[in-house]
Amino acid sequence: MVFGIASLVLVGWVFENELLKSLLHPARIAMNPLSAVAFILSAVAALLLAAPAEAAHRRRLLIDIMAALVLAIGLVQTAASAGLPLVLDQVLFRSRLDGNVMAPNTALGFALIGAALLSMDRRVFRRRVTAWITLCAFALALMALLGYAYNVSSLYQLRGFIAMALNTAICFYALSLAILAARPTLPPISTLLSDSIGGLVLRRLLPAAIIMPSLVGFGALSVVRRGGLDAEIAVLIFTLTTIIVFVALTSWTADRLYRLDMANRLTVDRLQRAEAVYHSLVETLPQNIFRKDFAGRFSFGNRNFCKTLGRPLDQIVGRTDFDFYAPELAARYRHDDMEVARGGVAKDVVEEHVTPAGSQLYVQVIKTPVLGPDGVVIGVQGIFWDVTDRVVAQQMLEKRNVELREANVQLERAVGAERAAREELQRTQTHLVQSEKMVGLGQMVAGVAHEINNPLAFVSNNVAVLQRDARSLGQVIDLYRSADKDLATVRPDLMAEIAELAENIDLGYTRSNIDDLLTRSREGLRRIQQIVRDLRDFVRLDESDLQAVDLNAGVQSTLNIISGHAKKKQVQLETELVDLPAVTCYPAKVNQVIMNLVGNAIDASKEHGRVLIRTRGGPDGRSVILEVSDAGCGIPPELKQRIFDPFFTTKPIGQGTGLGLSISYGIVRDHGGEIEVDSEVGNGTTFRVILPVDGPKARAGE
Repeated sequence: MVFGIASLVLVGWVFENELLKSLLHPARIAMNPLSAVAFILSAVAALLLAAPAEAAHRRRLLIDIMAALVLAIGLVQTAASAGLPLVLDQVLFRSRLDGNVMAPNTALGFALIGAALLSMDRRVFRRRVTAWITLCAFALALMALLGYAYNVSSLYQLRGFIAMALNTAICFYALSLAILAARPTLPPISTLLSDSIGGLVLRRLLPAAIIMPSLVGFGALSVVRRGGLDAEIAVLIFTLTTIIVFVALTSWTADRLYRLDMANRLTVDRLQRAEAVYHSLVETLPQNIFRKDFAGRFSFGNRNFCKTLGRPLDQIVGRTDFDFYAPELAARYRHDDMEVARGGVAKDVVEEHVTPAGSQLYVQVIKTPVLGPDGVVIGVQGIFWDVTDRVVAQQMLEKRNVELREANVQLERAVGAERAAREELQRTQTHLVQSEKMVGLGQMVAGVAHEINNPLAFVSNNVAVLQRDARSLGQVIDLYRSADKDLATVRPDLMAEIAELAENIDLGYTRSNIDDLLTRSREGLRRIQQIVRDLRDFVRLDESDLQAVDLNAGVQSTLNIISGHAKKKQVQLETELVDLPAVTCYPAKVNQVIMNLVGNAIDASKEHGRVLIRTRGGPDGRSVILEVSDAGCGIPPELKQRIFDPFFTTKPIGQGTGLGLSISYGIVRDHGGEIEVDSEVGNGTTFRVILPVDGPKARAGE
């Protein structure tokens, strides 16, 4: 409002508008333009003061500049009113002023307003100084307003000087209230807004103290001026009315205060009881309880806390940790207190101390912030107690847990070792059983081969003799047939019988095919003899010791035996065999490895698939390599690590024991060799067997 009135006045001076110059003034007394400028500066400064605290602090310099200008204007014009040759109020619109200078009471008002703005929030000034300066400006404005209201010019115009304009008085009145409202913590505003008894009394009596005398005085003065009453009677009426009103207000306020006092007494009684219960509870607790202010000074301690410090409470209150503890410990306590106070959160720790006797002492400490009525942290309260027994028990428990975990680890290792030994024993037993089976099978095969060889040799020899005799007999038959004509003339009946017999037995066909039949029979007998030899070579029971053998021969004999299985599955067996040095090994066991790998490759191959068996020399010349490759489904990566485990198989139930690769791995390992596998899902698998040429002892000695 002040800013608006002053701005309109300046606009009036700029455009020479008398209505705006004397705004709100019935007698058309214009406000001096310098007064309008001072009001604008004061209004802006008051607005900046009312801004949030951080914003006002940042704008403090601007406020001080404007307040200093207002103060300077007031002081200079006050000095000019005293007779000093200063004409600051005639600087603006000099030619239009026509004697309109700043009134002395107006200059005093600006000096008071400027001083109030400058002293606001200054530490060098007490808060009441700012309030009293502002109240003086308020009283000056109120006196001028009452002067205009009562039509008493001496209240707004000093003798011999120009009068204070009404709009000027209104602006001072509003500006004073604005400055007081900008700082509600300043008295009397703080008292007026408080919930205290003083605030209640002030809110009840202040309006009446201002309004009632003003109204009664205005009425009495008006009646006297009209001649209705004598001045003495008017004063008496004014006095009686004021007394009656204030007695009524005082009685009303006293009654209200009485009821508030009774309520307060009841509240105090309840608080005292609650405090007694609180102190009884706190004093009887076995824990140590204390409270400190924000500076770290003790403000309370219960009986146990005083006993712990060895001091009565009156010797503890007001002191800090540095008065009772070692500097390092007190500094740590102070750090913890500030952490709780600034963070606004509780802290729960277990502190470790060493007693003078050298023993360990553990203390459980809980600290929480203490909040004031406005929710601001004003201190720290804490509780602590001895937890040495509990901590020692926990440490012993943790130690026992560690020992138990270590024992469990050792037990797990022992169980693992036992499990591994049991699995190794199972594998050994499996290998022994399989070896016994192979020995029994070899003995059976050897016996069968021996039993077959004897009649096979007899039959083979007889077939050879039979073929020879059949050829001789054929020659005889040919000779007889060449004498058919001669025999027909001599013995026609015999010739007819011979011709009939020859026709019945189809002598021509028999004569032309008997030699071929006997040749194919001899070939079949030869193949049987080869199979018997391959069986003997496969089992090699006559070679229980290490032998230097041709690995390619073992491959061929094994393929001869398993070729029937390949034909049944319509899988083609292909070989790429190169000349190799003789390998020192157990032939029957190596043949068993070849049989297992080729058999698995056939089983893994699709119909019309292909299995490739290759041999080659090792890169160092001291080993040979056998590779068996198929184009089957391949082995998933997660199963590759398990394919050599006993009884592990991916074949359907009933089609595999899961021992073939495990036994093969053991045989190759016993020979000092290695077995490797390369597989890609969907693209097949290759098993690679690497055997040392010089046998197991050569590899073991490396």
